[in-house]
Amino acid sequence: MPYTVVAFETRKLGMTPEAYEDHKENIHMPLVKSIVGDAFPLSHSRYYLKRNSGAAEVEKGTEALPFVLYGTAEDFNYDCMIVMVFEDFSHFIRFKEAFDNTPRKAELEEDMEKFIIQSKLKAVVTEDARVTPR
Repeated sequence: MPYTVVAFETRKLGMTPEAYEDHKENIHMPLVKSIVGDAFPLSHSRYYLKRNSGAAEVEKGTEALPFVLYGTAEDFNYDCMIVMVFEDFSHFIRFKEAFDNTPRKAELEEDMEKFIIQSKLKAVVTEDARVTPR
């Protein structure tokens, strides 16, 4: 039975959303894959918050605020929602152990310090998805 973890990650202060996404995709993800090897999740999906980008937002200086449909920008204090799907709980444990106990831990932590606020990282286990097709 699949085991799903959802994480919420916040970019470092002073880093643009574009620079954060670029670092995550082109530096961090290849690093993680090289470290954990076959313990990598079946899928690792990243959903970056859409940001305001119209001329009015740029003029007001609010272009980095999330494009909110319900609630307020303050409700969304993260930049990326990450959904990781594992084969089962034991696969998740193999990933966590490979990630936490790598001989390259210093390299991994140094990279994370460059682009995320680790104290704001949140993660939760979810039940299987209930999908309603069209």
